[in-house]
Amino acid sequence: MESGSKFNPTLSPYFFEVMQGQAIPAQKIDTNSFMPIFDALASLQRPFPAHLLRELRKHVYELVAHPDPGQAIETVRAIPFDSENADGLRVVFGVGSFSDKDLQDISGISGRTLTREDLARDLLEIRPRGIDAHNVIQHGLPTILKYSATAYLPIFKYLHECQIIDDFNEIDETEIPETVKDLIQRIPTASKQNQARYTRVVAGKFQTPREVFEADFAVYFKFECLLCLDPKNYDIEEMRQVLAEQFELSENEETSNKTNLFKAIAHYDRMKYAVDTPYIFSFGNVM
Repeated sequence: MESGSKFNPTLSPYFFEVMQGQAIPAQKIDTNSFMPIFDALASLQRPFPAHLLRELRKHVYELVAHPDPGQAIETVRAIPFDSENADGLRVVFGVGSFSDKDLQDISGISGRTLTREDLARDLLEIRPRGIDAHNVIQHGLPTILKYSATAYLPIFKYLHECQIIDDFNEIDETEIPETVKDLIQRIPTASKQNQARYTRVVAGKFQTPREVFEADFAVYFKFECLLCLDPKNYDIEEMRQVLAEQFELSENEETSNKTNLFKAIAHYDRMKYAVDTPYIFSFGNVM
């Protein structure tokens, strides 16, 4: 066609034959330039492909469950984008409109993704970031207990950080779910058989967590001994160090002692964060 001549694109039906007897209908465009086609395509609002949305969802989950190491507290906040509190947020992701209840539910996502291993790492100070205590109490612990109703879990650290427990071990029961109340009264103790064995072969001979784990006992019995040791005979920091070492070992190899390990971790939580008398608690409204 001569330069400068006017040419109007024409449309006509067209069929792509994909196999014998089957064809895909299409529109055939005859034009001397792709610009009209590009202009028309550019005016269309392009949807996100389904596979891309699936990939984005994976990364959004990773942002929730494993935030940037520079973030001091692992928590999810959902606030209106035009709020004054939106300044300085690292990541904002929102689709559609949110009610106040929606925002509250979104804020609990990180709590519901927590595992007992996450709580153990946090308690034993081997986790690079802290965990929001309110999310643990309101979402994390109830979710874990829903599937492991008899589990031993750290709780007093989070009661302490939320100021739900006072200096007299009185707990504000209005601030915690019912399942968490049951966990408070779940006292980690050695079996009667292991208590008797501890009295016979350990008491007076091995008095610290380090001495117990350097002794020639089965690992499960060492964990049971930790529940029997007199805390006046050792520094509680030594208990943390020994449990941290054993926790990391349990992650690197198959072990049948995880129940005993988590029972000992729950015991450490009570010793460190329950005030003065770790096994005596009362429920009420803390003023």
